[in-house]
Amino acid sequence: MSDEQRDNHPPEPSRATRLLAKLVEHLKRLQQVVQRLEEEKKQDAEALAAMQAELTEYRQLYSNWMRQQCREEDWQDFKEEEYNGSLEELIEELERQEGA
Repeated sequence: MSDEQRDNHPPEPSRATRLLAKLVEHLKRLQQVVQRLEEEKKQDAEALAAMQAELTEYRQLYSNWMRQQCREEDWQDFKEEEYNGSLEELIEELERQEGA
């Protein structure tokens, strides 16, 4: 081939250029994954905050209910932080008490 024929065709990309292009594509995919995971993390944090707020509300409702159910002298030594069982445990206990 003459020099003129070679000048009419673009040169083949070198191995390094092809590798660089693959790396750039891989980087773009990884950036998309990171962005998706960050969004999921944000959504999980929002869901957790909502659930914690709901739990706090249930605990307050339970405390108010207990205040209505107990005499004042029975209530004086109650410390809410000592009663941190799950909602399921609380419901089971109330159902046992109703059945007794």
